Amino acid sequence: MKETKRTIRYFKFYNRKGMQAYLEEMAAKGWLLTKVTELFWQFRRIEPAKLHFSVVYFPQASIYDAEASEKQEQFHELCEHTGWKLAASDAQLQFFYNDADSPVPIETDAVFEVENIHKAVKKRFLPGYYGELFLSLLNSVLLVKQGLENPIAFLSSGGSLLYLLCWILVAILSLTELTGYARWYKKAKRSAEEENRFAEPNSHPEHMFFIIPILLLGISVFVADKVESTSAVASAFAVAGGTLFIALFAVFLFFGTMHLLKKGKAPTGVTRVIAPLVCGLGCLILFVFFITGSLINSSTQRTKENLSTYEYNGHTLYEYQDTLPFTLSDLIHTDYTFYSRRCSTKSSFLLSDTDASERPRLDAFSEPRLDYRILQVKAPFLYDYCLDTLLKEFAHNFATPDPEIADWVQTLSIPAAPWGANEAYRLSLGDKAQNRYLLCYDNAIVELDLNWEPDDAAIGNIKQSLTSVLSESLN
Repeated sequence: MKETKRTIRYFKFYNRKGMQAYLEEMAAKGWLLTKVTELFWQFRRIEPAKLHFSVVYFPQASIYDAEASEKQEQFHELCEHTGWKLAASDAQLQFFYNDADSPVPIETDAVFEVENIHKAVKKRFLPGYYGELFLSLLNSVLLVKQGLENPIAFLSSGGSLLYLLCWILVAILSLTELTGYARWYKKAKRSAEEENRFAEPNSHPEHMFFIIPILLLGISVFVADKVESTSAVASAFAVAGGTLFIALFAVFLFFGTMHLLKKGKAPTGVTRVIAPLVCGLGCLILFVFFITGSLINSSTQRTKENLSTYEYNGHTLYEYQDTLPFTLSDLIHTDYTFYSRRCSTKSSFLLSDTDASERPRLDAFSEPRLDYRILQVKAPFLYDYCLDTLLKEFAHNFATPDPEIADWVQTLSIPAAPWGANEAYRLSLGDKAQNRYLLCYDNAIVELDLNWEPDDAAIGNIKQSLTSVLSESLN
């Protein structure tokens, strides 16, 4: 028969009542607490008994202490003289049990008890809560900043939007934890001072149970959204698994290092510095290997697709064969066949952004080229904002003269009817019209970039191709 067992139970640090009730329930089932760590609670088998438990807070203790201090030992001896035996301790948390029918409580001064809990929470948990809040707000601000700098790419990325939402939820959970504790402390302090009564906190689930899966989901989807769509699902699982592995590795490395140092009777200050340092360095090395492996795997996965190579000036270059919404052969006649076709689509509930290109090899640079972007606006209130953004970025990959010339970049309004559009614009640089067009449709904006001048027949073919593509997207 198994003589020991371990359970994973997480209580809020100041939920004394919940911990005591759990331990009394386990004792009634024949299990007595012997050890408490950050990861598990350990029990040994006993005869089922009705035991009373008391959770006492000793704020002077630290998780980095190799052994109990003299003052802590004296406290344990005093408790034992009154019938309370030490079952286990976890830094500031001390767990005592008593087999008497109506034992005298260890703590009788509610004010002293509340202040002890507050000192322990300030030392052990509040810094972590503030760290969570700071990290979540920092990431939220950085993501919003990224969205402001490149709004269309951000709004069309489901992964980026979900990642931002996840960090906002983490911020809300962290803030809720902090405000919840502050409200309880204020209430408990008032009850203790006015009635000498300890106000028990509400037994809500530990917020880390929500934060961990939220961040795992957000990180995995965010990273998967950055890779090729063909390997996105595999990348999501790989990132989720890798992140979880690194998190578990960090926990075991930190507590394992701390255990070895405490076993070797290392001073508290040494353990406080060395354990986090070893954990940080170990996770950094593992993270670098993980990211490097992921990039290599993603690159290898992409090269297995419809891909060929050719040599040019002593270099090996790639020729892709992605499926495009429409191709050059749909627009004009060309006998050239060695085109590299690339297409990628990012989509969210707000926007869908498709970038497509059909380019000749570098050894046939004078052949016709086709680049286009189809932005489908699913949220009508974003249409004008997206149009303004694209107009501002109309000359995005053209160099500007040095020194700068006023009105070098101009946006010309051109007839929209031949394109089947509601509005049409053409880019002009230094009074020279370029073959770059911006076409506005009911729920879509198309940027078209050519290295050839489209005639009426080509414009008609573009109109027909875009009408077909946009109508299919609505179905």
